[in-house]
This record gives sequence, C-alpha cells and structure tokens, in this order.
Amino acid sequence: MQLVSESVKAKQLHSTLLSEKQALVDQLQQINYLIENSNKKIANSEEHVLFPLLLSPPTNISYFAKRFPTQCFK
Repeated sequence: MQLVSESVKAKQLHSTLLSEKQALVDQLQQINYLIENSNKKIANSEEHVLFPLLLSPPTNISYFAKRFPTQCFK
C-alpha cells in the first residue's frame, strides 16, 4: 500500500515539474520575442537617424565648416 502511495506522489510530482517546465519554456519564448522585437526597433531607429545623414553630407560638412573653421574643411 505504501509503495502505491509513493508511486502516486511521484507521478503527481512529475506532472507538476512538467507543468513548471512548460511555463518556463513559454516565458523564455516570450522573452526571446521581446528581445527580437526590440532589436528590430533599434535597427529601424538607427536607419531613420543615419539615412538622412547619408543623403545630405555637403550640408552637414558646410555646417561644421562654418562652426569649426579649420584646414580640414577648406
């Protein structure tokens, strides 16, 4: 009788551990999704900042040349 009781407890513990494992897997998947989404947002933001700079380098150079006149800009 005691052996049967221990077997039932072991099965319940196994079931509980499997449920906890699945919950952790789900959390990890959600975290990975959030990280991937954040990385995409960062890349997109970088493009929005850098692309206009690439389109108009003479304007930016002339701005700095006026502000900081040196031999480099002449």
